[in-house]
Amino acid sequence: MISPKLFPSSIRQIYHKQEMESVFGEPPPSSISGSIDNQSMPQDLKLSTAAMDGKESFAGLTHIGNKGEAQMVDVSLKDISKRVAIARGKVILGRKVFDLVSANQMGK
Repeated sequence: MISPKLFPSSIRQIYHKQEMESVFGEPPPSSISGSIDNQSMPQDLKLSTAAMDGKESFAGLTHIGNKGEAQMVDVSLKDISKRVAIARGKVILGRKVFDLVSANQMGK
């Protein structure tokens, strides 16, 4: 199970040069060098993620099982509320995998 205290730093670590080289067989392209921080993140999101840092109420992830698998949770008793979620992602592929995906030669 991922330790909640390690979660923010573990996300940043996937961009580390040595890990990228071990996964993709080549160093990361220089074009992603600035993407590991939140400099392109809107200000309100920076504030909300900063507010979560260090809060002890973040005891665990409710939708993750003991082995790290995703789990459904019962929300039928929760009050109705308005929420907004914004997600952003970046997929970084090595040249070989990129070429396979581009040529539609990669299985699911």
